Amino acid sequence: MQPAKASPRSGRRRRWSLNLRPESPAYGTHLRLLTARIIDAANQRAGRSVVRKVRVLPAGAAAVPAPEPAADRWAESQPASPVKTRENASAGYRRPLEVLLATSTPTNGES
Repeated sequence: MQPAKASPRSGRRRRWSLNLRPESPAYGTHLRLLTARIIDAANQRAGRSVVRKVRVLPAGAAAVPAPEPAADRWAESQPASPVKTRENASAGYRRPLEVLLATSTPTNGES
């Protein structure tokens, strides 16, 4: 069960309506049967009469806004850097590549 929200009611004293969203329809029925106990427990915990009404919302997960994609957050936090290619690669990459290309034999039928 998730407390969905508590909403104030107008009037001389501030009393609240407690909205609950159960995980299943069966649990929602159970909450409806225990409404008086829930109100008493909430008011006892607060030390005064605060909750007047309990509303049990339809079962299911509450609508949560979709988070932004992780790739966008990562890209925003990283400084822009130049794209690495063979032309601007380090000497530690270019030397072994030159040796490999000099000693390799063509495989596409050229002699």
